[in-house]
Amino acid sequence: MRTGRPRTALEALAWRPLLASGWPWRSAGYLLATLPVALVAAVLLAVPAAPWLALAAGGHRAGAVVLLVLAGAVLVAAAGPLIAIPVTAFARRRRRLVDLRPASAVRLKSAPGGPAAWLRARYTDPRRGARRATPACSPP
Repeated sequence: MRTGRPRTALEALAWRPLLASGWPWRSAGYLLATLPVALVAAVLLAVPAAPWLALAAGGHRAGAVVLLVLAGAVLVAAAGPLIAIPVTAFARRRRRLVDLRPASAVRLKSAPGGPAAWLRARYTDPRRGARRATPACSPP
């Protein structure tokens, strides 16, 4: 990349030909792409949260309320990482609109031990749920 051009939106703010460049359009595209991502995430989360939505309708006995709360919690805990994977993949692509720096990609290796180990790895490992992560590109 040429040295005279900004690589991030923050650098573009101090760039003189900002309004004649593509940065305002790229930033607007980033902002406009936020709504569809949020809607997709909300729709996908409505499926595992269906017991909670049924609970909001009201008219349930105490035992049914407890069952619906627990069923909703289990479904959200189990489906949350599955929903987050495509949403974050799209968010990474969307990020390239406003930040041209290469992202440090992490390749995830599956956690041995079945679904319980996979969920534990997704919720406890700070490196995006990877049991072992290997960088796809080396830092500069």
